[in-house]
Amino acid sequence: MSINGIPSSGWFLPLNQSNLSEETKKKLRELGIDPSTVSSEAQAKALIASILQKLAVQQTVNNTSSKNVCTGELEVLNRAKDLAIKMGVSISNSTGTKEIIDKLTAALNSQTQKTKDGKEFENELNSIKNDYESLTKNQSTIFTAMNITASLNKLKLGL
Repeated sequence: MSINGIPSSGWFLPLNQSNLSEETKKKLRELGIDPSTVSSEAQAKALIASILQKLAVQQTVNNTSSKNVCTGELEVLNRAKDLAIKMGVSISNSTGTKEIIDKLTAALNSQTQKTKDGKEFENELNSIKNDYESLTKNQSTIFTAMNITASLNKLKLGL
């Protein structure tokens, strides 16, 4: 039978018929994707590979960020204050992180003998110093980016 001179037999595929293998359908379902939204085996495999790659990257980022437990300046300040208490260095509540680090460094340098506790204090102080330096570098980078953005906005507005 023909419609307007075009034969219709053999050219019709039902919309719900899928040409995906059962294994591909299973992988799509495991990843939370409806197999009926994918039109070909190649497209499905590309989608699966893309999602698996994104999941691997996300896992790597999560592993990296879990190693860097320092969340901010307040945490570094609290760690420095705790170390000062352990070392017996007196500080006031209003003392800043940099000043506490300087006092702790001076206290460690004034010790004539390096005891086991002194080595532990030194290691913890070095960790606090590294975290504080990282924070200040990140803050500096953010301020620089903000200044550049402000300059670009001024340029665009003709100010």
